[in-house]
Amino acid sequence: MAFNLSKYFLFILTSLLVLLYSSCVRYDEFPLGEVQICDCETLNEKGNKFIGSDTSLPYFDGGKNQNNEFYKSGKHSVLTDPKNKYALAYLIQNCMPSQYYHIEVWRKSPNGKGVLVASANNADGLYVASEKSVETDDNGWEKLELDVFTPYDFVRKDIKIYVWNNSQDIIYFDDLKIKRLVVKEYPKFTISPLHIQLDTSEFIKLESKRQAAFENGILQSSDNDWIKGILFQDTNIYKAKLRLKGDWLDHLKGDKWSFRIKLKKSYSWNRLRTFSVQTPAARDYLREWVAHKIFEDQDVLTTRYGFIPLYINNSSRGLYAWEEHFQKQLLESRNRREGPILKFTEDGFWQSVKLESKYKYKSSLPYYQSSLIVPFGTGKTIESPVLFHEFLIAQKLMKQYKDQSASVEEIFDLDKFARYFALVDLLRAFHCRAWHNQRFYYNPILCKLEPIAYDGFGEDSELYLGINNNYVYRILHNGDIHENEFDLISRIFHDKNLINNYLTYLQKYSSDKFLQSQLSTLKTDIILYDSLIRMEFPNEIFDTNYLYKSAKDIRTYLPELERFLEDYSNQDKSKRIITQKNYSEEKVLENTPEFFVNAYQNGRNKDSLSIEVFNYYPRTVKLLGTGFNNEFIDFYLPKGIDLSPFNDGEDKILSFNSDTMANYLFFVVDGSDEIFKKEINKWPYPEGETPQQTLLKQVDLNDTSVFAQVKGKEIYFKKGKLEISKPIIIPAGYTVNMEAGTRLNLIDSSFILSYSSFEFHGSESNPIIITSSDFTARGVTVLQAEKTSNLSYVQLENLNTFYYKGWGLTGALTFYESDVNLDNISFYRNQCEDALNIVRSNFVLNSSSFDNIYSDAFDSDFSTGTVQYVKFTNIGNDAIDFSGSKILIKNTLVSGAADKGISGGEDSHLTVKDCVIENSNIGIASKDLSVLKVFDTRVVDCNYGLVLLQKKAEYGPAEIFTEGVSLQNAKVKMLIEQGSKVVESGKVIYGKEKNVAKLFY
Repeated sequence: MAFNLSKYFLFILTSLLVLLYSSCVRYDEFPLGEVQICDCETLNEKGNKFIGSDTSLPYFDGGKNQNNEFYKSGKHSVLTDPKNKYALAYLIQNCMPSQYYHIEVWRKSPNGKGVLVASANNADGLYVASEKSVETDDNGWEKLELDVFTPYDFVRKDIKIYVWNNSQDIIYFDDLKIKRLVVKEYPKFTISPLHIQLDTSEFIKLESKRQAAFENGILQSSDNDWIKGILFQDTNIYKAKLRLKGDWLDHLKGDKWSFRIKLKKSYSWNRLRTFSVQTPAARDYLREWVAHKIFEDQDVLTTRYGFIPLYINNSSRGLYAWEEHFQKQLLESRNRREGPILKFTEDGFWQSVKLESKYKYKSSLPYYQSSLIVPFGTGKTIESPVLFHEFLIAQKLMKQYKDQSASVEEIFDLDKFARYFALVDLLRAFHCRAWHNQRFYYNPILCKLEPIAYDGFGEDSELYLGINNNYVYRILHNGDIHENEFDLISRIFHDKNLINNYLTYLQKYSSDKFLQSQLSTLKTDIILYDSLIRMEFPNEIFDTNYLYKSAKDIRTYLPELERFLEDYSNQDKSKRIITQKNYSEEKVLENTPEFFVNAYQNGRNKDSLSIEVFNYYPRTVKLLGTGFNNEFIDFYLPKGIDLSPFNDGEDKILSFNSDTMANYLFFVVDGSDEIFKKEINKWPYPEGETPQQTLLKQVDLNDTSVFAQVKGKEIYFKKGKLEISKPIIIPAGYTVNMEAGTRLNLIDSSFILSYSSFEFHGSESNPIIITSSDFTARGVTVLQAEKTSNLSYVQLENLNTFYYKGWGLTGALTFYESDVNLDNISFYRNQCEDALNIVRSNFVLNSSSFDNIYSDAFDSDFSTGTVQYVKFTNIGNDAIDFSGSKILIKNTLVSGAADKGISGGEDSHLTVKDCVIENSNIGIASKDLSVLKVFDTRVVDCNYGLVLLQKKAEYGPAEIFTEGVSLQNAKVKMLIEQGSKVVESGKVIYGKEKNVAKLFY
């Protein structure tokens, strides 16, 4: 069988080569390498046509309008006016697929009008035009250029080249030149290119997939599309997998194909592991990059994005835009903790597009309603217990967003969501708001979603001015339409907090001062990238005025928008009419029903698996059974089970028990004899509320057993000894006070979760004590408090970390996006991953102690702070561990850390002064682009004095600078990986070790 299949592919390949060869020999009337020039000087005998440089080829139209008043060369040109709009028409006959022509002409125009066109019959799908000049001479003649790639199915068809006067004035044209080349001649860029090397067999597989995409009208990707390749840039070589990328065919036209690239485990390029490359034209050239940089500056999640020349098998493909994919590296680069990234599947949508393109059949299917909520990296997510539980919560939030069944504050990080919406309006990046382009990060600390901004620009990025150009207004002003993104935002803008935040950011972002600040920072890179883009795309001149124009537009319509949103938010939501659609399907085509039947695992026991099935197809579905693979039914439903057709507004749901090994569902559809199959999702259907939503319902500030009083925005805990056996939830907007001598005993897995700042002030003789006599307490957590917290003389003992119904953190005491000053704080016998965890915050930790800690003592990510006069003793893992942070550590003692005394990772910058680290496994560690400066510090009786390594491929080597550092009695004074270095009192010590990370991780 394998032999026959090979012969079949060989036959197809041979036939294709014969076809291409025969096309070149028999049908080429404009041979490869041919150049035809019409200088408008020579006329035929009748005087109605121009003769070109190759007199054996057909003539050019417009000879009767030969003109000698203006000319680019020679003594003549052709004149066009409103009565004679077209000239220099020239027919290239019998063209074949994938041919390339470069066309240029000179124009003298009083108004910048006049177009160079290459077109075929409407049914042949070729029309290319150019109106923007790429060059102007001293006499006002402007050069137009056009690149023409013939489509995949362009077999023995004709291309007509001509100029068109699209104005009411007289326009002159001269020196039309047509060249047929093997490939487009791309500029030679000064920056180092990225090379992709592919074997011939792998390249043929890509070409075959591209051909299929043109036949289907779209590119539909699958796991079988990946091929092997090698990437290199300068002296760096990377093993990779890649496939074609993009949905629409503009990603595959000509020779600038788009690719998704996935590097092997130990490699990274530009600190990326998985990324895409595509023509800059696909994202409106420089506008996408500018949008990414402004989103990034405003702490709205976005992918990293840039430009690079690209070669494939040593052949230049010009300038490409690169963009990272949705993986944890994106989150780390934006100072976020790892969590699932989710999307709505769009397979049903693209299947509908395919049906319409391939069969000229207008399909009406509920592709939005049937779209699944899935994570990027499904396999990794399912295999990781932590990520899997986070995904289960995240998909509930996505489902609530899709159904509009919860408030925006319950679903999203409200502030970042408002920023995102406002920046979309300023930047006019409306394409990213399409429902199938939306991507969301589940923040595992907040138990909420954040939007990820990307893919903001489609073909129509200009739109029009006025309030109708505002994305929110355009949707809401048309009423609640139960479809796609209209449905997604129709109710969330009833939320007055969202409206207020959104309008506040619109006002901020639309100021010229804001734009001037942003663009001045980006000025140097804008000049560089604009010059690179113009080398290949000379018509594309980037002008920042579009942003100032957009900002002025927003300022103009903002008062009207405020009034409209105020009125809209006051409407009674329950009385708003939802338009429902009745779906029907006249034909059952190919595998289409598989996109509209969803199956979920809803739990398993020893002998069976509970499966829930949802029918979104507008015909009755009969379930036949399940199978381990997609070839055979292993578990039969003897009589089958019918699911009635889908009607908008109700899901057709059915549950049954199957074999525990079931991976696929088999079914048939009324009107078809074909057996369809659908992979069963390895998770339950998303329904119900999240842990955070459950907890917020338990807020009770009137609980007199806990609180003494609530006075305005001040909350006061009761004094004395309190035993608490239930969660204490404190909403945002308050200050929480606790006085000296208070003793909280948190039992029965109770905890304190606060969205407000703390003022906890004990004294040296009368400290505040927070403990857990039964060792079950779930810690003290502060999330996104507006004001800085201040804690002094507080003892935290016997505490574990926050955990509630799958929502879990790592610290006994946690501060997230909540600045804090900690003075004389004692951590003793805490039982979780981190005794103290501070994330994305500013802090001071002073005169405090950590003793008998189960794992890490102090772990901080993406923070700025000071650690001074602190003692760490008997630490089960790392005493001090910082990631992506800038920290000063001074006058601090670490005694007995089972792993590292002081550790800086993931691009941290630490300054260490006058410290002592003793009896630890590693004294000081620097990893993954971290830089540590260590002064007047002693490292005593440690197994390793200094360790420098690269743990993650997407980072790089590490550095430690020392001055006055004493390494005493270390078994290994310095362990330095290749690429890393220690600078000891000005002397550089380069690393020689390999794979140091394997010794410790």
